[in-house]
Amino acid sequence: MTQAFTDIANYNQRVKSADDRRALAVGAALAIIYAKAANTPDNCTIIADEMDNLAKYADQIQEALKAK
Repeated sequence: MTQAFTDIANYNQRVKSADDRRALAVGAALAIIYAKAANTPDNCTIIADEMDNLAKYADQIQEALKAK
């Protein structure tokens, strides 16, 4: 999970293609989903529910990381 945060910290510091930036945002979203799932009871459907939100989370991360 630390690598996801390192990648996000470098998000705007390196020149990347749109695909590279999207991959970083998806990786960060997956790290968030992993953290949430790791702290959820075993008999829960959190993984399926959160994976349905993956694109939304990635969109929100990309929007939040835009330089203002």
